[in-house]
Amino acid sequence: INRRVHGGCNCASTWNLVLLAKMARLSPFVAYVDATAPTPTPLSRKRKLLSLLLVVMVVAALAAVVSVSTHRSSQPVSLSTKHTHTQREFSHDLSLGIKTLPCLNGITPKHAALLTAEEKAKLFKQGPCNPVILVPGLMASRLMVEIDCEKLQEEDPDTFEACGWTTCDPPMQEGDFQPNEEYNFWIPDLLGDLSFIGGKACWERLATLDFNPLEKGAKQFVTAPGVRVSWYGDTRQTKKYDESGLGGIQHVAPDEVPQQIEFLARNFRSFQYFSEALLAEGHVAGYTIGGLPYDWRLPVYATGVEKRLPKMIEDLHRATGKRVVLIAHSMGNLNVLNTLNHLEQRYKDMHIHKWISINAPWMGSVDSIETLISGTEMLDLGWFGFGRDAQKRMMGAWGGLYELVPKNTLEENENQAWYKELLSRLEMEHTAAMSGDREAEVTYWKTVYGKGKVPLPWYPTPLTPRTHMTEGDTSKARTNTYRLLMRLWNKLPLVQVKEKSFSAVRQHLQYMTIGGYMADPEFSHLILDLVMKTGVNQLKNPGVEVASLYSLDRATTSFCNYDANPGAVYEHFSPDPLPGRHMPLWPGTSSDVCRVSKRDNEPGDGSVPLSSGIIAAVKWSWEYVNKQTNAKPTRMFEYCSQLSAKTPEDMEYIKDLQKRDVYNVLPCECLSPDYDGPTAGGCGHRSMLYDRHLVEWVVGEAKTTTETTTIVDSITPELVDA
Repeated sequence: INRRVHGGCNCASTWNLVLLAKMARLSPFVAYVDATAPTPTPLSRKRKLLSLLLVVMVVAALAAVVSVSTHRSSQPVSLSTKHTHTQREFSHDLSLGIKTLPCLNGITPKHAALLTAEEKAKLFKQGPCNPVILVPGLMASRLMVEIDCEKLQEEDPDTFEACGWTTCDPPMQEGDFQPNEEYNFWIPDLLGDLSFIGGKACWERLATLDFNPLEKGAKQFVTAPGVRVSWYGDTRQTKKYDESGLGGIQHVAPDEVPQQIEFLARNFRSFQYFSEALLAEGHVAGYTIGGLPYDWRLPVYATGVEKRLPKMIEDLHRATGKRVVLIAHSMGNLNVLNTLNHLEQRYKDMHIHKWISINAPWMGSVDSIETLISGTEMLDLGWFGFGRDAQKRMMGAWGGLYELVPKNTLEENENQAWYKELLSRLEMEHTAAMSGDREAEVTYWKTVYGKGKVPLPWYPTPLTPRTHMTEGDTSKARTNTYRLLMRLWNKLPLVQVKEKSFSAVRQHLQYMTIGGYMADPEFSHLILDLVMKTGVNQLKNPGVEVASLYSLDRATTSFCNYDANPGAVYEHFSPDPLPGRHMPLWPGTSSDVCRVSKRDNEPGDGSVPLSSGIIAAVKWSWEYVNKQTNAKPTRMFEYCSQLSAKTPEDMEYIKDLQKRDVYNVLPCECLSPDYDGPTAGGCGHRSMLYDRHLVEWVVGEAKTTTETTTIVDSITPELVDA
């Protein structure tokens, strides 16, 4: 509590108990703590803090009783900068496992600790590893905000007041509150001025972007005056912690987040495990490995990645003399593809060894368009989160979200040969499935194979050995047959509002923006047009070798229906609560707004549907097999899939798949019934990044040879620090 008023103690345990208070439904206390007055006063602040203390005291007694009955022997997960982890994760003493550092030509960790970074880089040239650049996805870069106090106070006094600040001078008396020069912006400090608990209005105002169509690039997206948002490592106070970009992508939650908050532990560690595993192999920050954090609220043409990524590629290539491996997750892949589209083929051949793409939303996500239409349930957490109306106000001009709106990729490629072959394959799968039972379906495919007419023959069919999946798995169809399981987004509806249906075709997408369904009816169509002009939606061949991983472990939204027009519902609420901002924002203050009345699912990772995650690999592998100009090998990896090999015939089929070098499988640990690590409960879009199988695969792919390496069960903070 002193931290909130005087900048004192660490309040991690307090935060944990506040969450328990919400779980215990102590609504009178919570409501009182969260009550905000238009003009903060010392008295109101003290009352809030005293109320919070009362909640802590009440829940502490309850927590003590609960902990006795539910105590577990495993150590809780930590998100601190020391990177301590549970025993089930990568956290044992490295000296027990790693005897040598493969990337440093086999020297020991003890020897490496005595070398300078330059000396390690020289040894790296002799080893089997390639330099690596990590590019995170949406909400996976740690962001900071810098405050120009005088400018903000003068030009936007409403935001200044909403944050509880009263002066730009050092506090002279009780009741004076001066803003810091910098704050953690994503994710903010739990009890700071931007806290989601009591500072929601402040964070919302600072996070909101205005759109100025008269500007170009990043200048189109305008923050409040006197406010600059950038990544951790790019501000004055954090530059010394940059670690060549790794500081901004390893974990985005503030250091005070307690170990017990499982949601944050599983979803916001970003590339922490990847970077630790690579460092444990002998990589050296700034010489052989770097990260590329960015402001994910912006569209790819405004993030600056297009300019920063080639510079980092050249720096690592110059330091090691080796070609670089790009590793990207989710929206980070859209930034990578946009960059590659602007590089000459000769440059890519000389500087880039491989691109590892993990669960990229190539055709977007239905969840994203739902967020822009009606807000998302993930953030609609009442007193702690943001109501759906607030989400629409805040994120209505986030160009990064428009990058994830379903794209008209299939429409753009309807006349291409690869699309026609894909269409033939899907029609054949439908015909086979209508045969009635597995035996008849297998007979159908044997007949087709006998005639040599199988489209996309490198992808498995019902003749493929069965996979091992747990009962109740959303991809259980895989236990009976192998189909692409794709939906044609250009043919089938993704969103329906009353009697109107919308597919992923340009005309429908433009109608949704102009027709007022999305968050900002005045500018949303302009933002979407600018996003499409980058050409990322066309999935131009990148001209580099690609290892593309997709998932089908979890049910993922592929269609949502609204019984009412969300735009019309919002008009009934109060006027815009953000005066002084020049862009018209959606009105409304209630969370009781239009919601999805019905949704359908398809296999995916919980965020990215299979149809969106697999499409690029289908297109690029077809182009390579058919010897298209500058097309390089593209291999697809199906996550959470294990081909059975119980008979010699099965083994021969698996070997045949590997020879074609297109379709591959990758096991996962999250489906194991006795596993309780960070991916327990499902290999979701973010949590899969902590799966040891996936981390091992990435480390192996990042070497000159693609043989998978085995990572030891531990990574110690001491070696990482060394």
